[in-house]
Amino acid sequence: SRLLQPPPPASVTAGRPPEPLHLPPRLGRGQTSAAMAISNKKLQKIMTLPINQIFRYLQNRNRVQVWLHEQSDLRIEGRILGFDEYMNLVIDDAEEVLVKKKTRRAIGRILLKGDNICLMMNTGV
Repeated sequence: SRLLQPPPPASVTAGRPPEPLHLPPRLGRGQTSAAMAISNKKLQKIMTLPINQIFRYLQNRNRVQVWLHEQSDLRIEGRILGFDEYMNLVIDDAEEVLVKKKTRRAIGRILLKGDNICLMMNTGV
């Protein structure tokens, strides 16, 4: 029996984003394939894959805030240096942010496992 090979890891260091997801067109009642093609193009323009957004944060060197799973009082801020297909992040100049106490503690360069990520956003700084 032949074992299935996992897909190769996303090439973040190659300087190019992963391939975008293209959905096959679905014809609705009374729609022509031309009308559906136009509708499908609009959908492709507005849809952004999470991995592409993370890659944009990496390229633009945006400072991001990461909300942690099951730790609503603790957040991590820093700049993304790299990531993989599991959304594990290498974050530089990382800080722990305690929301209720409104305090920050510098923790340097860290590896944050993707399992812990609940939300990620640009801090605008």
